[in-house]
Formats: sequence, structure tokens, C-alpha cells
Amino acid sequence: MKTMNRRGWLAGLLLLGAATLLPACETDDGHDHDHGTTETFTVTAAFDEAAKVGKNTMTVTVKDSAGAAVSGAAVTVDPQMPMMGHGSIDTPVVTDNGDGTYKADPVTLQMSGKWVITVKASKGSGSGEATVDQTL
Repeated sequence: MKTMNRRGWLAGLLLLGAATLLPACETDDGHDHDHGTTETFTVTAAFDEAAKVGKNTMTVTVKDSAGAAVSGAAVTVDPQMPMMGHGSIDTPVVTDNGDGTYKADPVTLQMSGKWVITVKASKGSGSGEATVDQTL
């Protein structure tokens, strides 16, 4: 039986350590993504007015794969400030306008800097997601 020399043993140990430190599924944006999900909805989101420090309102639009408006979806809006490691002080309330658009209010961005707002929509087996990057 052949034994491993010290250099080979150390290299193996370093590779094992590096492999355990790597995230299972993370992209360069710092967010985990579920690659097993197929998005069937197109989700878009925009601030109703120029975004500012404080309370804002967003309009979310959800369409199916044929481009038809989707009403009655479960929609969430999650503002996060990655650089500071926290989210918003308020949880936006999302109201269905009945025509495939949704009002999210308040979308509170309590300080200057880069915000990442993740918007998700789901209904039945359909789902979709959008990300809005906003720097104040």
C-alpha cells in the first residue's frame, strides 16, 4: 500500500476545506437562487415617482406566458440593503388592483445607499420574480 506524502496530504486537506466553504448555489449578486424553479410569470416593478429616502409606492405588473394580465396573485415586495445587511423598517402592503397590477405601499428606504427590492408573484402553479436595484 502506498502512503501519501506530506505535500499530497496537505493539498487534499486544502481542497476539502475550500469545497466546504463554497456556497451551494450563490451568484455574484450575493443572493441564493433556486435553479430548480421555472418562472411562468413576467413580473415588473417600478416606483410611482422618483425613489427617495423615506416612504415610496411601487406598481407591480404580473403577466402570464401569453402576456395576459394576472390578477389574484400572491405578491411580495422585499426591500433589502445588502451593504448594511438589513431590510426595510416597514413591510410593504400589496393591494391587487384587479387588472394584473398591484400597489405596494409603503416601500420604505430609510437611508441613502444601494437597495435591492425583490418582487415575487405566485398563483396556482405559476410564479415569477423581479429585482429592482435602486441607489439613493
